[in-house]
Amino acid sequence: MKLIHNKPVAVYFQSLLLCNVLFSVTQSSLLEMVHAVAAYDNSTDTTGTSFCIFTTTNSSLDKISPLLLPSLLQQYPTTFVTMNSYVDIEIRKLATMVLLDLTAYHYEFPFKFIQQRLNHHPCYKKSAKFVILMGGASFDRKEMALKYLHKFEILNFVLIPFTNSSESVSVYTWNQYTGQEHYFRSTDRSVHRFFPDKLRDLNGYRFTMYGVTNYPYLMYGSKGKGYGLVPNFVNIVIRKRCNGTTYHSDDTLLRNVMDANFNLQDERFSFKNTIYFREETGIYLVCPMRSVRDFLRHLLKPFSLGIWLILGGLFALCRVAEILFPNIYRYDLIAVTFFGGGGVEYRQPFAFRIVTLTLAVLIFFLSEAYNTKIISLMSFAKFTEQPQTLDEIQQSDLRIMSSRGGVDFFSQLKNNFLSYPATLRAQKRYGQRVYEHYCAMMYKGNAWIAVSSELLDLMKPLYMVPEPLMIDKMLIQLMQHSPFFDLFERMFGLVNECGLWAYMLNQSNMKLYSSMLNDSLKTMLQEVIFFFDDLSCVWILIMVGWLFSTVCFVGEIALEAWRERRRRRVVKKFQIVRKYRLVRAWFNVK
Repeated sequence: MKLIHNKPVAVYFQSLLLCNVLFSVTQSSLLEMVHAVAAYDNSTDTTGTSFCIFTTTNSSLDKISPLLLPSLLQQYPTTFVTMNSYVDIEIRKLATMVLLDLTAYHYEFPFKFIQQRLNHHPCYKKSAKFVILMGGASFDRKEMALKYLHKFEILNFVLIPFTNSSESVSVYTWNQYTGQEHYFRSTDRSVHRFFPDKLRDLNGYRFTMYGVTNYPYLMYGSKGKGYGLVPNFVNIVIRKRCNGTTYHSDDTLLRNVMDANFNLQDERFSFKNTIYFREETGIYLVCPMRSVRDFLRHLLKPFSLGIWLILGGLFALCRVAEILFPNIYRYDLIAVTFFGGGGVEYRQPFAFRIVTLTLAVLIFFLSEAYNTKIISLMSFAKFTEQPQTLDEIQQSDLRIMSSRGGVDFFSQLKNNFLSYPATLRAQKRYGQRVYEHYCAMMYKGNAWIAVSSELLDLMKPLYMVPEPLMIDKMLIQLMQHSPFFDLFERMFGLVNECGLWAYMLNQSNMKLYSSMLNDSLKTMLQEVIFFFDDLSCVWILIMVGWLFSTVCFVGEIALEAWRERRRRRVVKKFQIVRKYRLVRAWFNVK
């Protein structure tokens, strides 16, 4: 048998050379693709490209592409996520690209392990581009990887399976909203096709938002539909730009499953995703107008102590003059001054006329001042000065309804706040009319609506204290792993810079002010001059006068009855005395 020794050796070297070439081609294709993606990211991100790399000690990456990691470390800022070295997002720059080296896992996707590393200790932006290297047959079970990416709302990703049987590797991505799958080759250019804008078409995805009523930002109609600046902005982003649908709710049970919360912020260690509005607002106090007045004290004491002393001195002087000069002052000066009479004036003595004229002038001014006091008390309800500052509120007896834990933020007015159980009891007792008895804390827009006439159908009008309890800014916070934050932040900046947000805000305020003006004009046209309550001081004066007259009348009758009884008793004594002559002799003048 003839042996050919050179043929097996030649075949061996030929196979080895072919594997080497294919290996180097694969390495070169992967290296060029990753650098091409990094260059594309660097051209689209103004902060510059930085890497966050996850790998393991038994990884096959150093065999498949040994130059990949050294080249990335040399050209870009890089952070490694390992078991013992956690990422501090407060001191490190968040990466714009993430390289997940899963080549050590040939038959599975390390879902829990990746979740622990990148969820609890994230090192990347939500807009970062993920390059996931999958080894062995794990790509056939890519549903686990897609499940992880869908759970944490990672949109910009490519899955790359490793094989040595081809010149270029496959590149796979998936759109979770449309369900479309995209396959590329690592040699395809340009690489921006690997990362399409998946938010461009949400395919009817329903974007949900939680928030309570806050004019003019968010209000709810009769059927629960949201209106206001925030729903309009969300419609611009989701409906018009992204081909989605929107839903707004104020149900607290749905808050944790919503895509975003309006004016409600949760504390997070990562991905706060908060957009603050540029205009300032705040929390204000809305209080009932105080119209309780003490008419009786003003009516019974209309003059000061000095005026009362002067009146008392004049009364005493008139009495003394009548006693000392009976020929000149033959009439009662006080009675003549108040009720007239006293004969023909020009026939009276000069001194009498001088005194009566002085008394008449004084009584004229005092009576006019008294009438002015009564008229001012009639209109006092329309011109009552209400507390306008927090210091005045603190010094008043106004009580403020509190919310759970809200008193701790306003220690200045802690004595004016009701306890939370007392607030609940008051709301249960009075219902909507609780605002007639207590002050309430409201956001500025809601406060303007509350003080507008005929809105709450209250018996007492409300007013807003001009000094705010707290200055604040509205906000929108998206869920922790929301892919919409960068889009919302960019669109909100555009809406503000072009003036659309300010225009909508001004239009909303104008509608409110015009509505309040129309209500006030309507009220002014329908309002009469006097109501029954406006004449309360007159009714009090009349009742006090009648009561005083009744007391005087009854007292005069009682005094006259007492005098008649005394006279009869004296007459009876004289009748008894007449029976005795001796006593009669005493009374005989002769």
